[in-house]
Amino acid sequence: DIAYDFFLSNGLPETRLETTPGEEVRLRVINGSATTYFHLNFSGGPVTIISADGQLVEPVESDLFLIGVAETYDLILTLPSEGAFEFRATAHDGSGYTSTWIGSGPAHPAKSMPKPNLYEPMDHGDMGSIFALTPAGTMGMPDSAVEAGMFDKPGISHEMHDAPHPDPTRDHGGHGAAHGRQQPERGDATKTEHAAHTTSSTAQQSHGRGNMQESSEGPPTMHPSPMDTSESKENIDAHGSMPMQGSSTEPLAVPHAPDEPEHEGHESKNNHTARDHAPSEAIAVASGEHALSARPFGKSFGVLVPDIASRPHVASEGGPERPHTPYNLLKSATPSRPPADAPMREVRLTLDGDMQRYTWFIDNKPISETDSILIREGEIVRFVMINRTMMHHPMHLHGHFFRVLNGQGDNAPLKHTVDVAPMSTTVIEFYGNEVGDWLFHCHLLYHMKAGMTRLISYDNYSPPPEVSSVRANLYRDPFYFYGTVDVLYSMTEGSLTLANSRWDFTAGWEVGWQGVEETDWEGLVTASYYLNRFTSIFGGVDVLGEGSSSEAERGVAGFSYLLPLNLEFAAWVDTDGGGRFILEKELELTPRLALHGEAEYDTHKQWEGKVQLGYLITKEFSLLANWHSEYGIGVGLQVRF
Repeated sequence: DIAYDFFLSNGLPETRLETTPGEEVRLRVINGSATTYFHLNFSGGPVTIISADGQLVEPVESDLFLIGVAETYDLILTLPSEGAFEFRATAHDGSGYTSTWIGSGPAHPAKSMPKPNLYEPMDHGDMGSIFALTPAGTMGMPDSAVEAGMFDKPGISHEMHDAPHPDPTRDHGGHGAAHGRQQPERGDATKTEHAAHTTSSTAQQSHGRGNMQESSEGPPTMHPSPMDTSESKENIDAHGSMPMQGSSTEPLAVPHAPDEPEHEGHESKNNHTARDHAPSEAIAVASGEHALSARPFGKSFGVLVPDIASRPHVASEGGPERPHTPYNLLKSATPSRPPADAPMREVRLTLDGDMQRYTWFIDNKPISETDSILIREGEIVRFVMINRTMMHHPMHLHGHFFRVLNGQGDNAPLKHTVDVAPMSTTVIEFYGNEVGDWLFHCHLLYHMKAGMTRLISYDNYSPPPEVSSVRANLYRDPFYFYGTVDVLYSMTEGSLTLANSRWDFTAGWEVGWQGVEETDWEGLVTASYYLNRFTSIFGGVDVLGEGSSSEAERGVAGFSYLLPLNLEFAAWVDTDGGGRFILEKELELTPRLALHGEAEYDTHKQWEGKVQLGYLITKEFSLLANWHSEYGIGVGLQVRF
């Protein structure tokens, strides 16, 4: 959800690793990006995964797989012959890639990735989802269904294919029968831990299309490796060091054509095969859009260019051309089960968010509105994470390795970060043996900052005084200031807003002078409270006048609501016994051209409307052409800050 100009390997768009044909190379791939997932593939053939997040797994081969933010994989690959073979990391949205060239000689580029088919996994709309009153209801995952346990099983989601999914009760590491499963507690309230009792099942339900998490069989491009597992007997420190093959960070320039807006058909456009990559060469990386630019639109201004579905080649998420993470194939090299006699605490957590407002929540709350999730030393803690957004979330737990319940029983893989795919459920568990306060958060940097964070705290733990004195800072919800100003030769309007996760304090105005005898003006000051993506409530003061005199001052109270087809509706009543109804819609026609329409009915002054065409010049400025029912046609400039 954040655009970048370039993607880098060891700080450069391209790097080189010197090897000889037939040499076996061990790569440690660390996704250190702020927000970007990558698909990894190697032009020299499949790679063998031997470690995930520093914990050894039984070797498994893969031609192509997805790595989440903050994840680490150790890979074994062998250079097949003379030449430079590309190990490519392609951004999940297909906007760009970064490369490591292994070997020297004629270049062998990796296969380019198709763009994602973003619409296929979506619900194509029944009446219940279209007219649901909440965002979660529209997604087919309302709170009532979540609380009933309908999405507790890994992989279960609305929009799923009817495929088998691993049952988490199989992954208790031998203690499932001893503990069973009670109704999980919610993450924003701490209850007593689960005691041991007989196994009981929870009713599950699946809702249809678009499996966004691998089935137990996994992608067809992966298969177990015959590689010897004799060395896979001890865990590797996830943050430690290990011997690696020597590498070079000298850049290799493989420029794109100046008019190439996207990375499609690289094999021909980049002309890799027309040159050799000698071990000694060091060529400056081309600058701007001529290098491995990730600017998705470049100089393309056509209609529907922002819509990735307009690309000539798109592929299904989770299919062989765009596989998900390899979790269902990962099996710990040694048993990972926790103690069989330990009590269990199960906590259900929903991952929620609003892309437009850019707020990201756990259990529909930012961290500023929550207490700690309390756990106890010596218990098994299980998190059932239900993603009710259309984004991947790499959830990271500090201080512990956790088991990803993926159907591998006692040998479930250990990780510190796990991807929770859109509209899907991921279940993890860990043994409480590291007393302290530990952060648990989405590792997409901006999601963490925007509220998708919790503090995991051991019961009866008291942090040091120097920590206690600043602990409250974790729960602060800072305000941010922004505004827009439209200046046209017929009128001006704009707004200034101070906002945090829930509150908006806004001062808005509209002043018009064309086509009227005296300058008409209106000022509106409101305080608005955000409930969810669809609904906010507000109150404030509305002042209207002509020239230098005020004609009316009214208190107002109302709500705003997002209707189907992204129609924005607002209504209020005022202290003079009147009211106002507003309907707005914006259409993005091209990456830079947008059409905005607004219709308003006020019981005091009747109908008013406008149509506005805006052309984006920079992030801060747009050209405007405006028609207003009272002030006529005007042309001007919009300023954003």
